[in-house]
Amino acid sequence: MSHFKELVEETILDYLLESDDAPLTKKTDNGKHQLLHTDRSMLTKIRKGMSDHEKKHMAGAYRDDTDIVHNKTGRTMTSIHGKTVGQARKEIQAHIAKHHPEQKKSTSPVKHEGDTRSIVTASDDHAEHLKKTFHGKDAKVRIMKRKEGNKVYIDSKSKEHHDTIKSKLDNMTHS
Repeated sequence: MSHFKELVEETILDYLLESDDAPLTKKTDNGKHQLLHTDRSMLTKIRKGMSDHEKKHMAGAYRDDTDIVHNKTGRTMTSIHGKTVGQARKEIQAHIAKHHPEQKKSTSPVKHEGDTRSIVTASDDHAEHLKKTFHGKDAKVRIMKRKEGNKVYIDSKSKEHHDTIKSKLDNMTHS
């Protein structure tokens, strides 16, 4: 019967250590903190539930005695004593948001490739308007139908002609 009781206690402890409420350390009788996880399993548990951006900045993080430290900057992301996995994760997410904010990607529909090509994502009407505007002896405009809209390829013969096309395209998208 005692073997069964030990097995149940061990299973309950394993379950608790897997949840967000699992403590990272426990205080011993002499007042010191004892780790309940290995460094690797602790960081794995903390990474669970983070975004890809946050996981990228957690890569290479390490435990330095009482703290979890960012590997490149050497900044302390959180102290682990007396905290649960969930609390440590929230503090690390706040640290990453403050010191490594996510870069917003450009939402411009115009992409310039090289000196003589621009690619524009456009609706049907806008694609036809671009073709009427730019197609001629100095530039070739092709419209390709895609699931997410049309891609309009504008190829010009020289860099000088394409610079004027670029400025017109940029003025069209900013107005």
